[in-house]
Amino acid sequence: MKESAYKIVAKKTGVRLFMPKRLETFIENEYLGKVFSEWGIFYTCSLVDEEGGKIVTDASEDRNVVTYSAVESIDSEMYASVEVRKLLQNTICNKLTSLEPAMLELKMQEGIPQVFVGREKMPICVSLSHHGRWISCAFQLTDSKLEN
Repeated sequence: MKESAYKIVAKKTGVRLFMPKRLETFIENEYLGKVFSEWGIFYTCSLVDEEGGKIVTDASEDRNVVTYSAVESIDSEMYASVEVRKLLQNTICNKLTSLEPAMLELKMQEGIPQVFVGREKMPICVSLSHHGRWISCAFQLTDSKLEN
């Protein structure tokens, strides 16, 4: 929940901060929650897979911009950077069902991850992170016409 809300704040303000105490969560039920911050209220919907190893969250400040994020546990941190890219590809393709993971290419441009299909840059803002055996990614669609 906080990760998705954090991505919205970072995109909105342009400031990247480590701020877990500046985001407060309220869980309404097993799926729905809210994240409160000085930047507003974010509404979340989270789903956990059967094994409890993957969490997918959608967060919205309004219904025009939604941040999708996923967190997953991996067996070994040796390949975390490869695994987080796969997680991003699969998370994007779960939302944009017209795409297959093999169609997406992640390129770093000036240290910022960009998503391409062929030579075309997708209107998607992404964030990748990993720590130990946990990987996470988040993305925002910057063109609502892409949503299914």
